[in-house]
Amino acid sequence: MESSVASNIARGTLLEKQSDRIVLGIPGTDYRLHLNVATPIAASIGSSISGRIEAHARRIDVTHTGGHFIDPVYGRPRIIQGRVIDTALEHPMMVVKAVVPLHIRVRPPQKPSDFEIGAIVNFSVDPGAQFIPADEPH
Repeated sequence: MESSVASNIARGTLLEKQSDRIVLGIPGTDYRLHLNVATPIAASIGSSISGRIEAHARRIDVTHTGGHFIDPVYGRPRIIQGRVIDTALEHPMMVVKAVVPLHIRVRPPQKPSDFEIGAIVNFSVDPGAQFIPADEPH
């Protein structure tokens, strides 16, 4: 399974920006993810950007059917289903590949080690998913 740092980075197109949030378009899809940012994004509208998307999961369930998705297609992420690609992160986090890789903060009593690499998981996320720009040049 994927586990390199590069596979944990989300890439997309900056469609809209404000000082505290952006709309990230995911290439090859209709997705327009509304994400918070801690500091304004310097890139211009239409630019390709990359970084981590972090979200706080509520209860995470393992499922054996279905595809990978983020619901809704337009708006803030609310429900995510995808494959676990990394659980060896600091803090109670794991990476789930849905439409893009998402860094998911796991809420106790669950912990990342409860989930096997390759497992398909489904969960709701709290409001406030955040985009953290990568340090690499674009």
